[in-house]
Amino acid sequence: MALAGSTGSTIGAIIIYFISYKIGMPIILKLGRYVGIREKEISKTKHWFDKHGSKAVFFGRLAPGIREIISIPAGIEKMNLTKFIIFTFAGSSIWSIFLTLVGFYLGEAWNKLYYKYSFIFDMLAIIIIIGIIVAIIIRHYKSKIHNL
Repeated sequence: MALAGSTGSTIGAIIIYFISYKIGMPIILKLGRYVGIREKEISKTKHWFDKHGSKAVFFGRLAPGIREIISIPAGIEKMNLTKFIIFTFAGSSIWSIFLTLVGFYLGEAWNKLYYKYSFIFDMLAIIIIIGIIVAIIIRHYKSKIHNL
């Protein structure tokens, strides 16, 4: 299971890497303003990535929230593809092994807990999704008002 997770994560990361590599910084800046990412934030991320490179990719794969987007600065900065794949696969492997072990050891307990509280988990998921959508809409309209 861990190998499948690592491989899938790496393939997805390579796709994001190539998209970022091809479209580059100007398009990222243009699209970023629609989701509340400004040039200042991208510049800080770029500087951080220039400083940490391979370590950023490896440790980024271990951090929820960052693991999904670390391929973007790697692609924009045109990081060496072989290095990118090695560090992505290594970090993704640790994450996948961790999740596999959690599932193995807590799987039965989770099934019992989910069965008992499934309605609450479903409502919580819906509330989180609605919250994310509302936050994106608010950011979008705030940036439009700010640009007037």
